[in-house]
Amino acid sequence: MAPPSSVASNERPIQLSVDPDTLLWQELEDEHFIFNPASGHTHVFNEPGARLLQALGESPRTRAQLLEVLQDPETPEDPQLLQAHLDWMLRQLDELGLIEPVP
Repeated sequence: MAPPSSVASNERPIQLSVDPDTLLWQELEDEHFIFNPASGHTHVFNEPGARLLQALGESPRTRAQLLEVLQDPETPEDPQLLQAHLDWMLRQLDELGLIEPVP
């Protein structure tokens, strides 16, 4: 696996690094189990992480668009806290080899 590409600090749009149609999803209560046949690994995501992955599977997104995906209109979060959460999640997805900047 290639080293992480610092997606969290990059301003280019972000895309999945795998074909989203190959990922196998199973939801159990509040957790999403996602099997990546390309790597042979199963990953466990909470609801916000799964929403990010689903959004990136639809199309590449900018950081601003991903913040919108995370924002829950019923329970608004502090913008700085939401930004920190997004940065953390992007680093995790990058380390798993699931995302990359759009070339």
